[in-house]
Formats: sequence, C-alpha cells, structure tokens
Amino acid sequence: MKTKTREFEEIKQSEKTEAIAIPKSILDEVGEKGFYVYERISNQEVKTSIQIDFMRMMRIFGPIGIILAFLSFVIGNIFGVILFIGFISILMVIYVTILSIYKSIQASKISNVIITNKYFSVNKKIGKIKDKYLIELDKQSTILGKSFGEELFLKSNLGEKKKSLSSELVSQFSAGASWIFRDSGFGNNRKEGSFKIMLFLVYIAFVIAMGIIYFFGIFITAIFGIFINFLIKSYLIWKGNLVLLINEYFKDIEKYSSNLKESKQILSKELEQAKENDWSEGRLTKINKGLGTTNKIANKAFDESQKLVEEIRNSEYNQIFDYNLYNSWLNKQLSEPMQGIYDILEENANLIKNEILKNNETLQNSNDEKLKGHLELANKRLEMKKEQIDSQKNNIFLYLQKIKINKDLKV
Repeated sequence: MKTKTREFEEIKQSEKTEAIAIPKSILDEVGEKGFYVYERISNQEVKTSIQIDFMRMMRIFGPIGIILAFLSFVIGNIFGVILFIGFISILMVIYVTILSIYKSIQASKISNVIITNKYFSVNKKIGKIKDKYLIELDKQSTILGKSFGEELFLKSNLGEKKKSLSSELVSQFSAGASWIFRDSGFGNNRKEGSFKIMLFLVYIAFVIAMGIIYFFGIFITAIFGIFINFLIKSYLIWKGNLVLLINEYFKDIEKYSSNLKESKQILSKELEQAKENDWSEGRLTKINKGLGTTNKIANKAFDESQKLVEEIRNSEYNQIFDYNLYNSWLNKQLSEPMQGIYDILEENANLIKNEILKNNETLQNSNDEKLKGHLELANKRLEMKKEQIDSQKNNIFLYLQKIKINKDLKV
C-alpha cells in the first residue's frame, strides 16, 4: 500500500551556500498569485549539455580514435576499418545513453525552483526565504547548476560553450585533413598518393560516424534519458515523496494559469468584434467555445489547487503556500473576463431588443404589406439571436455565481 511522507527535508545550515536575491519580476508574480515556478533547466538545455560533454570527449579522445582507425586500416584494410568504426560507434552510443540518463536525472533535481511568499523548493528540499528576499541553495544544487552552466536567475551560457567547442572541433577536423594532404610525408608517388586518399576516406568515415551519433544519437538518447527520469520521478511520487508531488501540483497550476491567460486573449479578440455589434461568422459560437475552454481550464486549476491544499494541510509546512491569495488571483482571472463578456452580451441584447421595438412600432404605423413582411421576418431572426444571447448570459451568470462561491470558500 502506498504511504506518503508527511515531513519535508529542510535545507540544513551546513549545506547552505551564498545568498541569491530573488528578481523583482518574480516577487511581483508571487505577490499576485502566491507562487512562481522558475524553470532553471529545460529539456533542451539538458540535450545541449549532453552535446557539450560529447564534444569535450571528442576533443580529447577523437584524435586517438582517428589514429586507431588508421592503424585498423593498415592492419586489416577496409574490413578492419569497418569493424573498428562499428565497434567504436557502439561504444559511443552506450556512452551517450548512459550520459543522457545521468544528465537527465541530475537536471531533474534542480530543473524547477518553486518560490512562494515564504519558502522555496529545489532538489527535493525546502528552504525558508530570508529577509530582503534572499535564497540560500544547498551545496549540491549549486554544484549541479554550475555543471549545467546555470547560475540561478541568470542567463544560461550553454549556447556559448557549445558554439566555442563546435569551432574547436571544426578546427581539429581541418587540421587533420591538412595533415593528411600536406604534412604526412605521403604523396611522392602514385602508390603513396593512393594511400593518402584511402587515409583521408578513413578519416572522413570516422568523422561522419561520430557526426551521426552527435546529431541523431544524442537526440534519441536524450529523449530516452528524459523518459527514464520521468519513470524514476513517478516511482518516487508513488512511494510518497511529498516535495516532488507538491512541485508537480505547482507546475500543473502554473500550466493552467498560462492556459487561462491565453484563453482570455482569444476571448478578448472575439469581444472586440462583438463590441461593434458584429456577430458575423458564428461570433457567438466562438465565444461559447472560448467560454467552454476557460471553464475547463478553471475547473482543472481549482482541482489542482484543492489537491495541493490536501497534501500540505497536515504537514509541518502548512504555511508554504498562500491558498487564499492564489484563489483570489484565480477568481480575478476568471471573473473579470467573464463579467466583461456578460456586459457586452447584455449591451448587444439591449440593442436587439430596441431594434425589435423599433420594428414593431413601424409595423403598427405602416400600411405597406411588403415592408411589414420584411420587418416580421427580421424580427423573427432578431428574436432567435436574442434567445441565443440570453442563453449565453444565463450560462455566464451561473458561472459567475460559481466563482463567487469558490471565492467565499475557506481553505
């Protein structure tokens, strides 16, 4: 039976490193919604880090591999080269696979830093935020960050390292090709010239094999490493690692919060058109679809929030997250666009109502039967549109009531 750990592992004083100030932009968001998920290392950065380690290895051992490939050619001719390159390629794939798994697991420990108004979480541990909004990471998190070229809250330098190593390897490749054709001492006669060409082909074959591993092998094994890490993390959560579980809830809530903002933007675009009483191209249908999407996202966000409350409530760190602040922010994110939609629908419903009244007045005062027929048909269409709008208004009203109820709930 699954059991859950009810205590956090707090960062000890002896483990702490230098204090790092939390950027104002992050503090502002924490103050607005109660938490912030800082992505320190992305999956792309894990892949880049693997590529850098592979290039470092090739910079040192690549020349040795090329020399061994030449010796294989001298000893076993073409067959010997094929065997050697095949063997070394298998070793490289194994190396890259192990490296990918190792890097993915190491990165997962510090990939996200969860920041609330009082605490932060990283590397499966919890730390208190000091005065002046300072964070003191544990030593392992600091060392791991530097191994990925990541200083907390600063721009990554992985791209620069990759570019520099790529230039070095290209220079090595050019130097090797130059040595074969100009400095090797071969080429004084036809036989030596042919041998030189064969050496160059062996050289190219080795470089191509390593290039294939770099461009395709690392991509595949990086995905494999991320998948293995996902399984390990899922197992630890299943075994009851509360910090990992809570961090996953925070990340889910962050995702739903972002989705909610996107949904608001889509609705706003439709509403700008509706303000001009433009209901063409199924405008009401699009707004209805947008409302449904927002409703779905909001429900998921509320569910994750309540799960988070349930997991933390009985722990010794029950103040790690300001639930009421988050719920207030979430309700604001929902109620403002919803109320805006309701007001615009109300405005358009009144415009339609006035247009119907105007048509009815014309019907009473006109003797033109043809005009009456047109006005009666127009009124039927207007009534149908008004019924649709009233239906949407009612749905939004009920939803606003639901939001109000959630806002009044005490967590």
